Amino acid sequence: MDSTVSPPAEAQAPAERPRRLSALLGAAAIGAGWGVLETLLRVLYYRSGLVEGELDVPAFSSLDAAAATALSGLEHALLGLVLGLLALLVLAPLLGLLFPRRSTAWRVAAAPRFAVLFAALFLSLFWWSRFAYRRLGLDFMKFAYSEPFTSPKRLLLAALLFVVSALAAYWFALRLRGGRRALARVQNGFLAAVLVLALLALGREALIARDLPAKQDACGRCNVVLIVVDALRAYNVGCYGYARPTTPQIDALAREGVLFERAVAQAPYTWTSFGSLYTGKYPRRHGLLKMDPTQRFNPRRNVTLQRILDQAGYRTGAFMTGMISNASGLLDGFQTYFEAMVGRDPVRRASLWTFFRSELVIHALWNKVRQALDPTLVPSTAVDWIEENADARFLAVIHLYSTHTPYDPPRRYDVFSPGYDGPIERFTTEMAALLEQGKASLSDKDRQRVVDLYDAGVLFADDMVGRVVDELARRGVLEETAIVVTADHGEELGERGLYEHDWMYNSNQLVPLVLRLPERRGASRRVSVPVELIDVLPTLLDLAGLPVPEDIDGESLVPWIDGQRPKEDDAAYCENNFYVSVQTRDWKLVKNRFADPRDPPRLYHLAADPLERRDQSERYPEKLAELLDLLQAHDESMPLHSETTGEWRAEDEERLRQLGYLGRARPVEGIHERERATAAPEEEDESK
Repeated sequence: MDSTVSPPAEAQAPAERPRRLSALLGAAAIGAGWGVLETLLRVLYYRSGLVEGELDVPAFSSLDAAAATALSGLEHALLGLVLGLLALLVLAPLLGLLFPRRSTAWRVAAAPRFAVLFAALFLSLFWWSRFAYRRLGLDFMKFAYSEPFTSPKRLLLAALLFVVSALAAYWFALRLRGGRRALARVQNGFLAAVLVLALLALGREALIARDLPAKQDACGRCNVVLIVVDALRAYNVGCYGYARPTTPQIDALAREGVLFERAVAQAPYTWTSFGSLYTGKYPRRHGLLKMDPTQRFNPRRNVTLQRILDQAGYRTGAFMTGMISNASGLLDGFQTYFEAMVGRDPVRRASLWTFFRSELVIHALWNKVRQALDPTLVPSTAVDWIEENADARFLAVIHLYSTHTPYDPPRRYDVFSPGYDGPIERFTTEMAALLEQGKASLSDKDRQRVVDLYDAGVLFADDMVGRVVDELARRGVLEETAIVVTADHGEELGERGLYEHDWMYNSNQLVPLVLRLPERRGASRRVSVPVELIDVLPTLLDLAGLPVPEDIDGESLVPWIDGQRPKEDDAAYCENNFYVSVQTRDWKLVKNRFADPRDPPRLYHLAADPLERRDQSERYPEKLAELLDLLQAHDESMPLHSETTGEWRAEDEERLRQLGYLGRARPVEGIHERERATAAPEEEDESK
């Protein structure tokens, strides 16, 4: 029996107050240490030379690093203070139930420190172990990290990390709970130093924020809003003839602007296509040929749309979903960028703090949660940025993703199959791979469900386009803005037994291209000749009154916008890792770039066979020879090179794998098509 007589409660209270304050300051100091340590490790990593060639790391001075470290420490100190307060309210009483023999003073001292230590350990282990296992060769962890966050395997591993973090935090908290004066002086001095340095860094950030291009720097030029809907094929857009009401907002822009009926992407996958869109160059000219860990776009060898407008006094912002990350090199030239899928806050290049902040664990996890809870996160962030910059000339690139796998639109947009009661609630890249490999099959109703889910994603993207247009109108800058709606590539939806993209059919190559220009210039005009995504850059520079670089392949579409007729060359080119293609007004040729004898060139008469179902190479040998000559001349004009600049980060490789760009064995397209050919009689060529 404990014979110690406890003092009255009113005598305890004054003694408890300093203990509580000391515990809270201790929690804040631990939080500050967490932020300082995480940022310093990143500074050392980027300074170590281990990331030589990574284009996403801005140049920074020791002063930049110190400011970012101090601000990170202040932010985490505030987080530690909040967690400490919650621990006093919730965890301390719980510790009293778990350890009834422990004193109140012990619980007050231990709970706040334990809470912050546990949060730092668990969140850091949970986030960074996703990438570390591959670099450290810990293959036994692959069983969990090949799964989504919500899978049982990942949850089991998270539970294990939870227990390990709790035990480690408890052990450390016992040793940091004491009220030693030396420890108190150290933690208070550390907090004071962090606070003073952070206040100085905040003043420096305010000065940096003032140094932005003003409206008069780009006086007389139009704003540019470039909206790229990933994997949106022209076939499923209303103004391109689709029967379903999937795109009322884009259709309205087409009525007020110019629609190009045959816009051809230069590659049927994202990175290479964006490279051509940003540079006005064919893939082998800009050098980003693959979506592969060894590939990066090199801005030092290419002049981009965003870099040109940045130098002309524009404010430039990119708001990206999917795999267009700053690490790919494609965001060079944007003063502000937001990488939603990577899990990062918006970054202002003028502020190193925002770069390091975007990589902090608490921000990365928070943005992952935000993205999961708010599917409108990217357009919402873009709209907020437009509102902040509406007093200047600006370029905003907005990358929407709801038409890319997984097809999993917000419920309120899933309106095209109301009576469906089958198993397809969402459609993933894993399901597509099984179907292409013949390891799974779908009923007619289920195949239609895949199309319905895709169309629901189209409807959602269209609604986001309307939201951006409404913001421009609300801010009074709609008639000062050139709006471009397009896609990086299209999509296969089960045609020919194929799904997703990286195919050479026009379901992948033909993308929407709608331009709504200031004062409705060229309203309701439709252009039927083939154009290319490389034409977007010279067109926008022409509209802005800026000189067009001489070393590009694209040509301005302004003559077509104004109803004139430029030169007669209307050939459009596309390529992927296996094939090259050329198409004119009426014909299209697809050729295996490795000259596989099992896979001869395919010739399609698009005027009579727009869905490319009948190879006409034997019937029209003269046309085949003509297009082969055209393709050969194009090939001979292209340099054969690619950029490989440094080691790829494990996190980027993991995202590529999850999106289906790595580790997926696709059959060679032409051989695959011939293997699936039916014995149905060939239809007569309508052109004869």
